Amino acid sequence: PAPAGGGGGALRLALVAVGALLVVAVAGVGLVVSGVVPLGGEAAVASGGGAGPAAGGGGGRAGGTVEVAELTPQRGVVKLTVRPPGHASVKIKASTGDFKEDWDGTGALELVGLDAGTYRTTVGGTRGTFDVKAGQRCELTFEAAKSSDWVQTRCEALP
Repeated sequence: PAPAGGGGGALRLALVAVGALLVVAVAGVGLVVSGVVPLGGEAAVASGGGAGPAAGGGGGRAGGTVEVAELTPQRGVVKLTVRPPGHASVKIKASTGDFKEDWDGTGALELVGLDAGTYRTTVGGTRGTFDVKAGQRCELTFEAAKSSDWVQTRCEALP
């Protein structure tokens, strides 16, 4: 026999729909909290990916070219590389204190238009220095595993 009242099926269907919406809402909140779905339009960074803080911690900008100032005969260019890449974060300061840069140690960092002079660095926990030569473009490498100082690998006059 058919159930009396005839409204039981509609009530059951409404409860199932509300339950399904609740499950979808809870799953959505879980995805946002876990970082899989970003808020504010930023792309999420997967763990183990190439972006984000370096293994050495501290973060900072990724490698690339930074135009510090206009290139003049009194300024130079340095291209810095940490080996292995991303092994340590790097803090760079001018001796005069008017230039600072934080770098995550990934990729090469090329600084264009630095004033000639000595720059202090901290690579991971190791301190070092490098010199910028007026009118020169120099490449320097820091072997993080050996805790050495910056080693000039190439230097040439700017055109």
